[in-house]
Amino acid sequence: MGKRIVSAAIGILILLFILISGRFLELALGVLILMALAEIYKPFGFFKKLPLCLLGFAGGIAIITAFHFSPSLLLPVVCALIMISLVLAVCMHKQISFRDISILLFSTLYITLPLLHIRLVEQMEHGNFLIYAVFIGAFMTDSGAYFTGYFLGKHKLIPDISPKKTVEGAVGGVLSCVLGFAVFGWVLLFFFEKQVNWSALIVISILVSVISQFGDLAASMIKREMNIKDYGSIFPGHGGVLDRFDSVIFVAPTLYYLMKLLPILI
Repeated sequence: MGKRIVSAAIGILILLFILISGRFLELALGVLILMALAEIYKPFGFFKKLPLCLLGFAGGIAIITAFHFSPSLLLPVVCALIMISLVLAVCMHKQISFRDISILLFSTLYITLPLLHIRLVEQMEHGNFLIYAVFIGAFMTDSGAYFTGYFLGKHKLIPDISPKKTVEGAVGGVLSCVLGFAVFGWVLLFFFEKQVNWSALIVISILVSVISQFGDLAASMIKREMNIKDYGSIFPGHGGVLDRFDSVIFVAPTLYYLMKLLPILI
């Protein structure tokens, strides 16, 4: 547990530096996405099929670049990626199967499109404040679920997918997220004099926490199918990029669209 706490503390400090500086978010997000792609391609054996691997990274870079210049370019880029993948499978049908390109396309889109919503949150009105909610939602849920489950967990949640997760941990994750959002709202109100829509804040915190846990479970399901413990080892005590940001993948788009419907700052 000690290694996990120290690793998390260092990671949070780096994240705060990136968010506060406001200069490196796009670069950091791009690097994060490419690292996550590498982690999910590896267990599927894509590094042994170089053309497939290169196509995946090229597709990821193309999606990131298209989003940078104009989100409207995403649709043609994704369509091109689909068609090129099929052409590759036809030309290399003895080495690359339809299953390969299906997994490649899903993996690439599963990581790139949701994570790019972090930038969409930042570009919203008050986005320089709201972007913190993405990580508060994901990390407070994860930490609350972990510690509640560690000390109080008795009833397994979905043991076939994640043996260590418990019902008590899931409830603790929701309560921790609500607390984190409440503190976030209080800071915005008293330190930055922002008008907080408290009812929207609490409702969104509950929904985000539930979705966050599904993001974690979805990543665990993939790991179990591939018979791996962690996606990587870059974060001691946590695993790889995907192990740490699997919840963020679900939280970022959920939070963005919820805040469009229920603004938490008025």
